[in-house]
Parts: sequence; structure tokens; C-alpha cells
Amino acid sequence: SLGGVTELTFTGGLDFLNRSYSNPLFDSGEQRQWAVDLGAQYRPSPDLSFGTKLRRYIRSEVREAA
Repeated sequence: SLGGVTELTFTGGLDFLNRSYSNPLFDSGEQRQWAVDLGAQYRPSPDLSFGTKLRRYIRSEVREAA
């Protein structure tokens, strides 16, 4: 986390998922995926916070069953 302590915080992130299996029986479960997210959180006290996040999948590949 960068910056100081404030009541309003903005966040952002990039996620990458690469799921693969060594057993050929599970080949249809292999998956690759990229996602980005942006969010905001309001924290008026240490015990109370409200937030929201928007996530967008920018690329997703799933291996089809043979």
C-alpha cells in the first residue's frame, strides 16, 4: 500500500490465472485468464468500511473437452 492513511482509498490491480494439470484426465479444466480491477473504499472509522470494486476480464481461454 502506498500513501498515507485516509478515509477514502482507491485501488487497482491486474490478475493472471494459469491453471493446468499434469494428469490428462483433467485437460478440459485447463484455463488461462487475465483480469483488471478498480475500486474505492470509504473507511470512516477503524470498525466500519464500505467499498466497491469493478472487475473486467480482458482475456480468457478455456481448453475444450476432447
